[in-house]
Amino acid sequence: SLKNTGSIPMHRVAVLRPFANLLAEIGAPVERGFRQAGLPVDSLNDINNYIPSHRFWSFLVDMAHREGMPSLGFHVGQRYGAKCADPKITELLRRAPTIYQGLSKVSKFIKRTVTHCQVGLVSPAQNQFTYFYHRPSCDAQNLAIHQIGWFGVMTLIGIVRECVGPHWQPGEIGVMTDYTPSRDIRDQFPGTRIRWLQPFSYIALESALLNRRPLGYT
Repeated sequence: SLKNTGSIPMHRVAVLRPFANLLAEIGAPVERGFRQAGLPVDSLNDINNYIPSHRFWSFLVDMAHREGMPSLGFHVGQRYGAKCADPKITELLRRAPTIYQGLSKVSKFIKRTVTHCQVGLVSPAQNQFTYFYHRPSCDAQNLAIHQIGWFGVMTLIGIVRECVGPHWQPGEIGVMTDYTPSRDIRDQFPGTRIRWLQPFSYIALESALLNRRPLGYT
C-alpha cells in the first residue's frame, strides 16, 4: 500500500521529467547529475516508471547547488504548472463540473504519483478560505525541502490557474521553510501574504471559487 510508512518513498518519473527538461534547456549536465544521484538515465523514457524519492531529492539538491539556482523548484513549478505532476491533469480538471470536484480528483491522482505525499482541500469552520495543501514526502529538515516546497506551491497555483485563468493570485501562501524567498519569487506575488514554518505547503482559495465551473469545462 502507498500509505505503508515502512515502505521506501517513491516518485513517479512524471515529476522528475520537468526538472530534467528545464535543466537540460539551460545546458546543465543532467546525465551526470543522474549518475551521481544513482538514478538510471533511461528512467526518463517512461513517465510511469518509479524512482526512489531519496535519489530524486539528492539530484535536486546537487543540481540546484551546482547550477547556482536556489529557486530551481520554484522555476520548474512556474514553467510547467498543473502539468508538473502529470500531463493529463489539465484534462481531468476540464471534465469536472465544479472546481471543487476538479481539485479533489487531481488531489487523489497526485497521491498516486508520489508515495507518502498528501494533497487535498481543508475548509476550516467559519472561515471564508479553503486551503489547497501539499504535504511532501520529505520533512522540513530535508535539504530538498527548499526545492520541493516551492515546486509544490507553484504546482497547486498552476492547477487553480487552469480552472480560473493564468493571472489568478492566492491571497496567502504557506511554506514549510523559514528562509527568505529570492526576489524573483517575491516579485511574482506582490499582494500575497507568505507565512513561514507551516506544517505543510498551501495556498488559500476563496471558498466561493470552488463552486464555479473550470475554464474549458467539457
